[in-house]
Amino acid sequence: MRKPHASLGWKSVTLRGSYKPQLARSSLILPSPSGWMIQSGSEIVEVRSKRLVRAGDALLDLFDGSHTLGKIARQSGVRLQDLERLTTRLSRLQQLETASRTVPISMRRRPSLRISSRAKPSGGRLRPLLLVGLGELGLAVLDQVLHCGPRAVYIFDPVPVENGDLAPFYRPGELGRMKVDVVWRCLSRASQSIVHCVRSEGGDREAIAETLRQVVGKVGAVVCCVDRASLLAECVSAVCETACIPLIVAELSEAGGSVGPFRTPDGAKESGGCISCASLYRAEGDRFSLLEREYLGRRFPLPVRWRPAVEPWLIEMISQLALLAAFQAGDRASNPATNQSMLWQLSSEPFEVVATAVPRHYACMQCYPAPGRTSAELRTQAMREWRQNWNGPAAEPVDLLELRRRSQHLIGERLALFRSCAQESADQRRAVYRFCYERGANPPDNLVANAFRAVVARPGEPVHRVAAYSEGSDFHDGRKAEALALMEGIERLFALEQSDSRRIVSASYQSVAGCALDPRTFPLYAEEQYAQRGFRMRRFEPGQSIQWIWGMRLSDSEPVLVPVDLVFGRRDAPRLYRANSNGAACHSSFHHAVLGGIYETIERDSLMVVWMNRLSLPVLDPSGADSNVRRDFAALSLELTCVDVTTDLEIPVELGILRDQLNPDFLLINPVASLFPQQLDRKLERELTQFCRPYLSDQRCYTNRVSASSDPEAVKNLPDHLKFYQDREKIKHARFLASGPKRKKGMHPAAVREPIDVKQELDIVVGRLARHGYEVLVVDCSVPLIRDLGLHVVKVLIPGLQPLHAGYRYAALGGKRLYQAPRLMGLAQRDRRLEDLNPWPHPFW
Repeated sequence: MRKPHASLGWKSVTLRGSYKPQLARSSLILPSPSGWMIQSGSEIVEVRSKRLVRAGDALLDLFDGSHTLGKIARQSGVRLQDLERLTTRLSRLQQLETASRTVPISMRRRPSLRISSRAKPSGGRLRPLLLVGLGELGLAVLDQVLHCGPRAVYIFDPVPVENGDLAPFYRPGELGRMKVDVVWRCLSRASQSIVHCVRSEGGDREAIAETLRQVVGKVGAVVCCVDRASLLAECVSAVCETACIPLIVAELSEAGGSVGPFRTPDGAKESGGCISCASLYRAEGDRFSLLEREYLGRRFPLPVRWRPAVEPWLIEMISQLALLAAFQAGDRASNPATNQSMLWQLSSEPFEVVATAVPRHYACMQCYPAPGRTSAELRTQAMREWRQNWNGPAAEPVDLLELRRRSQHLIGERLALFRSCAQESADQRRAVYRFCYERGANPPDNLVANAFRAVVARPGEPVHRVAAYSEGSDFHDGRKAEALALMEGIERLFALEQSDSRRIVSASYQSVAGCALDPRTFPLYAEEQYAQRGFRMRRFEPGQSIQWIWGMRLSDSEPVLVPVDLVFGRRDAPRLYRANSNGAACHSSFHHAVLGGIYETIERDSLMVVWMNRLSLPVLDPSGADSNVRRDFAALSLELTCVDVTTDLEIPVELGILRDQLNPDFLLINPVASLFPQQLDRKLERELTQFCRPYLSDQRCYTNRVSASSDPEAVKNLPDHLKFYQDREKIKHARFLASGPKRKKGMHPAAVREPIDVKQELDIVVGRLARHGYEVLVVDCSVPLIRDLGLHVVKVLIPGLQPLHAGYRYAALGGKRLYQAPRLMGLAQRDRRLEDLNPWPHPFW
């Protein structure tokens, strides 16, 4: 971060009650759920303050240079001393205008807007054009239209002249006036004869949409110009889509600008993504852009305060491209239908124009419309979709290579869900071979050395082969590893991070108790945790309104409202629970996805029960039953220990512990669950191989500052849990896992001996859980985009089982199972107490 008052001509400001702060025109500041978010260069700074949150969006608008701090304090309710501290910090971050930096508004002559005397009348009748947005870019387009010759033009802009619009066209005396009035009065008489002003009866979305609906039927194409980011173009897009009128959106951005996406006038519903899709893709992985969309939604149709600094020549070029695209789109005869939308992206440094296809975005409400539904209607929809997927025979799994082929359009550098999906590089594979040679193994004969691993990166995520967004592996085919990595990425995105606001029901538990899951049956947190300073989860209050989503109870296929906080983890608002990937699953067969989510919930429950109670359970002696993978691990001096961590649930769970006999600072663990011993072994070997491959090419890949710390509080997320134990001293705290009595590996008493289909397997697993008092709930997290690929994403919840936690502070210690399980397993005479639990973080990621 730059030092305060860096040598850029900025001066310190005197911050007293009479001071009138004005945000710099280049400042990027947004209200956030915790205060203000500031983008300064490539950095994001958060100013956390409950008073800023209470003041809301209006506080930003008061920093316009016309209000004293005292007046801002009175109007916003923020204390004067807090405002003084805030403005001091803004000054240090160079977000305020100062006297030395204030540039007077240029009073040079306005640019002319008149029909060119050299324009030749068209031989045919030109279809009228609707121009929306009268900022500098829109005025450049209007000027181009007038110079092209007589053509009827409708102009519309629901936003009055603001500070961000001043110069070179608008004047300070015109602040607050409607732009269409200012522009029309500046036209020549000849221009006024063909330019028609469009005015809206109101500034809300419906009034603007109704105004547009009355006009678009009269025009051949619509051009929407966006100087400062807003959601107006998305409103225009929805109207044009319904009317089947071509829309061209021209935007300015910090990188330059864009024109498009180009939608076809005929068959538009079968074409690619819209302007909303392009905007959503650009916001992927960008916290500031995502927050900006929420902010713009609240202040519609107003844009953000700041305007990108774009060179005049680039504005001229964008306006010409927009007009060219509009003329082409308006000529229906020469515009055959296409099956995708294209976006022209322009940048000035270096100058380039890139044409990019815009696919539909999963969260686009225009491409995937859904009418507003009541809770009862959402319940009916959940039941209907459940019956379609659950009733009837289970679908056969789709081949992984076919799934990989179907998913390729999800990957792309610019507008795609995933930025990349790549196998290990040649250098990484060579490093694995060197490791093998150093350990005295023959790489070509070693399954572990020759396995394939693929990693998926999301937009905005750093490209890192260890801390990947998702990953997958296969012993024989790298393309299958890619397919598995993509499926894991889809699972994580839709079962953890992405929630459709249209599926949300807001209500208190008291008002929906008859059809809702009581959050207290799902392990939350102990009172001692809530009392900790800085603990961010809130207590559950039955009378307080929270957000819910409809799930299904497996035992009777009845809908149940489930707290959103137990499903999705990416929410800025105060939460009841810090959700993670526990119970998430993605599969081409809905039944297999549900089964996978159940097994994952069970295996992680077993791990938590064993770890938190420091249980030493039977170590499985594999003598005479070594698999090829186990032997290949041993050839690399990697020791695989398997422990039977099956609990009272009577569903086999095996824990794999991988240690390096030549490096005491290495530890990997992984639990797996299945009724079939062969599936247990295959899954355990594949996943441990997947997790250890980065280590084979770089023995310090899992080591960072967390590894050197002995403070459990340093563990903030799931990767930290693994990294914390890449240290021999802390590995001692995990020795109990492999210290149980030895038992010969064989058929587990709870295992199933005969082959059965997936529905029979589900019946057995759900039945055993029910015998112990546990219900299975399933939330279908699939979206149309994913269903079109033939995939299903679910989140399984089994209230009462102990979930895996991410971050030391957020172990769910408020339930009963952690304390009762050792007694129920016959390993303790009494229930455990909070002080009896393991004080160290678990080592699983």
